[in-house]
Amino acid sequence: MFLSDFGYLDPYVGIVKGAIKSSCNVEIIDLSHNIDSFKLKSAQFILKHSYKYFPEGSIFLVVVDPEVGSFARPIVVKRKNYTFVGRDNGILTFDNDFKVFSVDEGFKDVSATFHARDVFAKIVCKIINKKINLTKIESFEKFNIEEVVFSKDEQKGEVLWIDKFGNIITNIKTNSNNYELVINGFTIEKKAQYYAEFKESFFAIEGSFGFLEIAKYQDSAAKILNVKIGNNVIVRSKNESNN
Repeated sequence: MFLSDFGYLDPYVGIVKGAIKSSCNVEIIDLSHNIDSFKLKSAQFILKHSYKYFPEGSIFLVVVDPEVGSFARPIVVKRKNYTFVGRDNGILTFDNDFKVFSVDEGFKDVSATFHARDVFAKIVCKIINKKINLTKIESFEKFNIEEVVFSKDEQKGEVLWIDKFGNIITNIKTNSNNYELVINGFTIEKKAQYYAEFKESFFAIEGSFGFLEIAKYQDSAAKILNVKIGNNVIVRSKNESNN
């Protein structure tokens, strides 16, 4: 499985897949290549909530790499019966049930600007061909996309993803229905069970990943509200707002 921020305008996705196919016989499924450039949290969100739907034994190549060409090391993460390959930048270490390995390999003819082709693609094939040297490590980068700030009657989080339909996916979960959601100065009070429930207004809804989303029927909530990935979101108890 291949996840990146390369997009499809340039040939980078095809070149990496070609490099892998040239060295090992493997099926490559594109998870997404539309991650906003360098957005580590968005990449982790997509990866964390997608990998379990693939067959055990799958390998995930993740290339969202703000420090390409730097000394940030490549790592291999093993989680249950899945393997993840990428940079040591926190994307791959999203829970507590994994082991992290450094890659004890030398690579020839490495471009300083295309490690996906010259390093990570080769690591994937070495894993498939069982010809890779790994060393378990205990120190590595880690962050948690689901970390929110709690106060008495508020949760403060952020926008993790905006899907093709303009639905705004936050990192906030709630078991209550007695709240209002505030983003970019707009207050959302309606809560829907399905996307077509409210035809005219914005609404909050629990999406398929379990997080609160902001949506508008057959329209882009993100575009209308001028919301970007990383924007702050507040979920506030309506009891507080009524005092």
